[in-house]
Amino acid sequence: MKLASSSCANPSWWASSWHATLGRSYAGEFLLTIDSVKTIGDYAFYFCTATTEIVIPDSVESIGDYAFLSCMNLHSVTIPDSVVSMGKNPFTNAGYGGTTVQVSPDHPLLEVKDGILFSKTGEKLIVCPPALDVTSYSVPEGTMRIGDYAF
Repeated sequence: MKLASSSCANPSWWASSWHATLGRSYAGEFLLTIDSVKTIGDYAFYFCTATTEIVIPDSVESIGDYAFLSCMNLHSVTIPDSVVSMGKNPFTNAGYGGTTVQVSPDHPLLEVKDGILFSKTGEKLIVCPPALDVTSYSVPEGTMRIGDYAF
């Protein structure tokens, strides 16, 4: 995961709390390598405003409520096949610059349709990234639930 130097109040806290490796890139970004985390907790990256890209490691199985709340410059999130549980909209107020959520076509539980994250069955609309700036949207037939704060 990349965290720019001004993005979070205390990125070294995450390193010590998560048994991660913390370094600094030539661009002045903190590079946080998480070794074996299974859960990204509620509000874990709250207000990391300079964070632009997140590639969640394959060890992660769940993402907590509002995990990336107010990461306003987030442009890309890659969710691995290992993630099988997501809390309330982890991307609330994130990515006003054009966030894309990426999952592999082989993900067992998630898929992206027209930039919007759904359950693989299509029964639940999980999140519509704010950057899509949707003013009108027709929920696809078969969608039974819309996630908390999905829009």
